[in-house]
Amino acid sequence: MGDDRPAFGYGAGGRPLGTARDRDAEVIRAMLRKAGRREFSERHGRFIEGGGDGRPFQAACSDDAEAPARELTRYQAALPAAGYHAEPDPDDDQVLLARGRP
Repeated sequence: MGDDRPAFGYGAGGRPLGTARDRDAEVIRAMLRKAGRREFSERHGRFIEGGGDGRPFQAACSDDAEAPARELTRYQAALPAAGYHAEPDPDDDQVLLARGRP
């Protein structure tokens, strides 16, 4: 009988972490949660990650018009603790590009 456990274990809520990209995205999510930021849900349009595999991850806030600037400033302050440098996306004012961990 084989081991069906994902290569990098499980993240919050039992999310399987099967790739290095999944693991790195979970590191970002965990650091933002630790900093008191809310994860994306039906009620909250906050921190969604994309990227990995050589591309920067994207930390986004899709809340109302005033919230993104405040939230992204908080994300930018929290991400260095996870080993990431975050900078505004020049093409989208509701997104930070997070680069860092190999």
